[in-house]
Amino acid sequence: MTGLDVLQKALLLLGYTDPSGHADSRVSGAVTARGLGILNQLLADEWYAKNDTPFTPLLSVGEVLSCDSRVAADVLPYGVAMLLAQGEGDGDNQNTFAAIYNQKRAAYTHTEAAQKTDLAESLRKAISERSKIYNETLRKHYDDLIAYYEAQLY
Repeated sequence: MTGLDVLQKALLLLGYTDPSGHADSRVSGAVTARGLGILNQLLADEWYAKNDTPFTPLLSVGEVLSCDSRVAADVLPYGVAMLLAQGEGDGDNQNTFAAIYNQKRAAYTHTEAAQKTDLAESLRKAISERSKIYNETLRKHYDDLIAYYEAQLY
């Protein structure tokens, strides 16, 4: 998904469309100019929530986004809509999309954290099982070694 795809989806969400339901070309030209900065801000926020390395901004809205596809398709358009509405002085839409964006972002972060927790728990179980098997095997070899040396002594 490209930055332009996200911008167009945001325009549709806001209802900034022409009579046929497509993003209004009169609005979308001005929005595209502001959209690159808006996208980079939202992408940077998302990036730094997960990474310590520097964020590399988009150079154009035509670039493919480097974030998770779910974030690009289901979270970013609402953040872009929020900031576009704010820039247009459209307070009602800004408030609505701020609430939706924050809920979606929180839900995504929660889902991601839950997946990490599930993965960590699975790894703990696998390590515990492997440790048991290793300890049992080690104990058996130890017992065999003791039996061997005892047999050698008598």
